[in-house]
Amino acid sequence: MNLLNEYNQHFTNFQLAHEIILNPNFQFQYLNEEEGNNVKDEKASNIDLSEDKYNNIISKVTKIAQKAFFNLVQESFDSGNETQFIPGIIKDIKDRLLYLTNKNKKTYDQINEVLDEKLIIQQIQHGTTDFNNIFKFVLDTMLQLCAPIRDPIIKKIYTMETPVQKIKAILNQLDNMKIDLANYNIKKFRPILKNFAVEYERKKFKEAIKSNLIDLQYTERWLTQSIVRLIKKQSNIKLTKELKKKKKENQTRYIDIYNDAFSSLLFKREIVNNDKTLVELGNTKLPNNNNNSESNNCIDNNKSKYSSNSTNKMSNVGSEDGRCSPSKMNKKNNNSKDDEIILPETLMFDFNRVLEYQKDLRDIAIVSSIIILCQSIVPYLHGKEFIVNNLYSELLDYIENNIPKQKQKQSENKESSDDDRTTFVNNDNKSETNVEEGKKKNKMDKESKLSSIMADFSKYIVTKIETVILDSVINYNNVITNYVKLEPKILSANEKVLLKKMIVNILMLNNNMYNVISRQIMSLFLHYLKTGIFKTETLDRFCLQYSKDRLEKIFIKIKFFTEYNRDVYSEYYDNIISKLLIIYKFYPS
Repeated sequence: MNLLNEYNQHFTNFQLAHEIILNPNFQFQYLNEEEGNNVKDEKASNIDLSEDKYNNIISKVTKIAQKAFFNLVQESFDSGNETQFIPGIIKDIKDRLLYLTNKNKKTYDQINEVLDEKLIIQQIQHGTTDFNNIFKFVLDTMLQLCAPIRDPIIKKIYTMETPVQKIKAILNQLDNMKIDLANYNIKKFRPILKNFAVEYERKKFKEAIKSNLIDLQYTERWLTQSIVRLIKKQSNIKLTKELKKKKKENQTRYIDIYNDAFSSLLFKREIVNNDKTLVELGNTKLPNNNNNSESNNCIDNNKSKYSSNSTNKMSNVGSEDGRCSPSKMNKKNNNSKDDEIILPETLMFDFNRVLEYQKDLRDIAIVSSIIILCQSIVPYLHGKEFIVNNLYSELLDYIENNIPKQKQKQSENKESSDDDRTTFVNNDNKSETNVEEGKKKNKMDKESKLSSIMADFSKYIVTKIETVILDSVINYNNVITNYVKLEPKILSANEKVLLKKMIVNILMLNNNMYNVISRQIMSLFLHYLKTGIFKTETLDRFCLQYSKDRLEKIFIKIKFFTEYNRDVYSEYYDNIISKLLIIYKFYPS
């Protein structure tokens, strides 16, 4: 078994427990896609723990095998050889019904009595089997046991023409009923499961650490960045007597370092996925200087332990125990780009979740920036709160659903940076200058491409702004009778050009107003993490009052996640922070 397979086997239940607690809409995927789509909540997030939701090859093979099986069953009915498959199918149906039934109920005994396979075999041999009565009993029992939403689907089975059609439909629905029961129990027992899940995740993670399946190098780097940032922030403050007293009363605590680290993660421009921690453990960023001999030695010394391959691009970082602790690496390795961070190992199952939180907050900051921009460029909007309100909600919905995805870009950046690092390590004849120039060129090409995409998207946003303004005015004039009707507003060519130009900068996250609003959201978020209080006093100054309820819901969701994450990994966070505080001579309370 290779290391990645061992990792996946080790963490399947770990990830399942993780998702059940953290995702309020979690439910198991329905096995039958067509039937499942009729009953599942569209808003629910059905999680499939495999890398691909439906592997095309496996899906095709399964369908072919099922079709072949039921063709054989049909042939057995046509030839009068029902004993070949029917007893086994009846037993399967009986077992599934019993699984859904309480043993103490009368129905449980009835199922065992009516669907006795030995009795059915005797009936088939004597030609006295009444399949219609058997199917009727099964369907009647299913109606007693199923959720009401499944009643119409099950009732349709009564009217199917052939026994094989009924058998196939019954088996599909019993599968889905089993999943219904599991999803119901998850929802019912989620509050109770939290404490068990915390202990379970702690145990599994500890086993992985002891087995050398995971190294905490990226977690240490992540927390180091926060400590350095807090030290710099405090050193820049000129202390008066009053500030000294206030500082003493509000000294930085371990939890503050964690909160700052998590907050910084949400507001980074790029997060590099670290979901293959085991095979990509060695892909740390190498500094462009000559002081990296220790890091390079770590790579070279472990090439024999796990052979590299093009699929995983594995260059394992190791030490005496097969890994390389960041404390043994040059400190400069911990200084990654300000706008990029590699996902910590303690968040290895939460890459998409963190991206979702990041996107939710980023979309609000983008729309708030655009609204302030519109109010400054289009004087017509002054004093027309109902238009601004409509504009905000429409733009937020439009941008949430249509803004070009940047996740693929991040993945490509990671791959590109991996290639750059490999080139830097393995090609001694190439100068560092050439490598740097290559990196800069790749970055410029990607930024140029993204800028072009965002420029096109900004045209649609400007069109949307004009449409919303016109529609709002028309609706206002249709409702208002006692006031003077408003003149419709068409954006001038100059207004469109200015809006488009500024919106592109906002979408590229390269706008002062966007940066100010993002910092304000970050400040509100940190305050909420610390106190549990959602501050509303300054929302209107940054055009955030229109998303007050949405922002508070996001904060509540993220706070729950951070608290759960810290509950699970506090032992490792505190140990790392304690060690780093000694290194940096920074002593919080």
